[in-house]
This record gives sequence, C-alpha cells and structure tokens, in this order.
Amino acid sequence: MGNEGAQLAAQDLSGPKRTVKVEYIASEDLEPTSVTENIRKAIEMKVDGLLVSCLDASTTEPINEAVAAGIPVLTFDSDCPDSDRLGFYSMASEPTGQEGADLLVEAMGGGAKQVAVLNGRAGADNLERRLDGFQQQIADEYPDVEIVYTGNCLETAESCGDVLENDILENFPDIDGLFVVGLWGILAACTCDESAMNCTCEDDQLPKWKTAANNGLKTVAYDTLPFELELMRQGYISALLGQKYFGWGYDGVAAMHDHLVLGSDVPD
Repeated sequence: MGNEGAQLAAQDLSGPKRTVKVEYIASEDLEPTSVTENIRKAIEMKVDGLLVSCLDASTTEPINEAVAAGIPVLTFDSDCPDSDRLGFYSMASEPTGQEGADLLVEAMGGGAKQVAVLNGRAGADNLERRLDGFQQQIADEYPDVEIVYTGNCLETAESCGDVLENDILENFPDIDGLFVVGLWGILAACTCDESAMNCTCEDDQLPKWKTAANNGLKTVAYDTLPFELELMRQGYISALLGQKYFGWGYDGVAAMHDHLVLGSDVPD
C-alpha cells in the first residue's frame, strides 16, 4: 500500500513541465545487508530523492552515503534518528505503545493480571519505542499488571509463531494478556494469498494461542491488515493499532517533491 500511495503521488505531481517517477526497490528478506545493497543501488541510479524504511541502526551508514552523494533522504515507518536524513514520517511510536497498554488493560478487566510482549527484530527504532511506551504506561498507571515475558522474533510467520506458541504460551499458559508489537507476531494464525488481501484462519493455525484466546486471553496488536481484521471478527483480537500505510508513500513522495522543487523544509 505504501508503494501504491507513492505511485499515485507521482501521478498527481506530474504535469506538462515535470514528470515525477517512483522506483520501488525492495528485497525478499529483512537482512541489514539487503537494505544496504538497495540503498547503494539507488545511489548508483542517481535518484533525486530517496525514501527509506530503516531496518535498524545499521541503515544509518548507507543513508549517510546517499546524503553525501547529494541525494536527500526521508525515512518512514522505522527511523534512523542519528542519520543525516531530512525527516521521518510515521505514527508517534511511544504514544501508540501507551495506548496499546490502555487497550489491553481495558480488555483484560480489573484485578491483578500477567501479560507477555512479543516484539520483532531487536534494535528497530520504531519497535523499541513502541515497547518503551507500553512498558512505561504499565509501570506508571497499572501497578496490578505484571509483564512476565518480553521477547523478540525475526518478523516472519515461522519465527514469531514459534516464539508465541513455544516460548510464551508453553511457559506462561495462564497469562491474561498479549501485546504484539507488529503484524508478523500473529501472521501464522492465517494463510493469505500473495496480496495478503484474501485470508483464511483455521483452528489448527497457532492452536495454543487460539485456545488461550477462547479461554480468556486478550490480545492487542499493531496493524490492520485483512488477516488481522478476520482474527478480530473471530474474537481472537481485542484491539488493533493501525498505521497510514498509503501515506508512507503518498505523503513521503509529496514531501520529497516539495523539498526538491520548492525548497520546502521537512518536519523532523
């Protein structure tokens, strides 16, 4: 959806005097070397501007290489705050983590509760900030709520499903709440087509989690993709925290265009 937004922005910003073109570059895996290679590919292409979703702090160096080559960079979704990028487009991560804590406690109800947190790749700026907001809100506002587990997965259905089923629910079968910091945490609960728009969610997919949900476990997660909405319809998820995926592309390209053409500043 981010690419769709970027392509529409290019179309809307093009005219008789100027053609705006967006090249979408992505890799199959979430590996730092792949992200670095893609940024260096963009540098070789001599693009006029670059929008980057940072994997972790390792993305800082290639971003700085692009800026040194005269290519302004905007980050979106996940930031590299110590890089030379112009600005960052995303949800405000800490406040959403705080809201996630409020939603989870509301779903669980009053009294002493135990919760687990499933995070993604360690070191990702947006995920760490979401986690910080969640933990701080629990500590400040909910003294009866105990976080009994916080762990990471590799942001794939297989890795996150294994951590959820075998690390969390095997060792903490009686937890009252689960906070999932990204969509991949419960991706193994469904099967979707390549577009991720058509999904089926069967009982034998993430069975321990679904059994726990049927027995009262409450889950709050990030993102609002179709498979997550289906899981919410089926009663497995209490709340979802959505993002403006389309805006990553549309607003990002528009901001870069205005910076390049009009000299406009970009908010940090």
